[in-house]
Amino acid sequence: MGELFKAYFEQGLDIGDLDTLVECALRAGIDEQSARQFLKSDDGRQEVVASDVYARRLGINGVPCFIVNRKYAVSGAQPPSAFVEVFNLAERDAATSTAQSTA
Repeated sequence: MGELFKAYFEQGLDIGDLDTLVECALRAGIDEQSARQFLKSDDGRQEVVASDVYARRLGINGVPCFIVNRKYAVSGAQPPSAFVEVFNLAERDAATSTAQSTA
């Protein structure tokens, strides 16, 4: 992922371009033929679509987005207090779950 981010954010390259993606894959240690074959195929498509559906169900509509315990989302640039609140909720959930399982 690092090479892809460098290409887009640091070099301003078009990461929708096949040759650009293949170059990123090469720099990441993936051979050219495997990269081209994968990128031209539908391999991985179902996983990407499933991840997209999952994210949309969680209400994710911006980046960055942080998911805590697969239940809480902090979307967009937020102050530290937003994270503290989510961490506290997750901690309470964990304590409640532990208490229920030992009862």
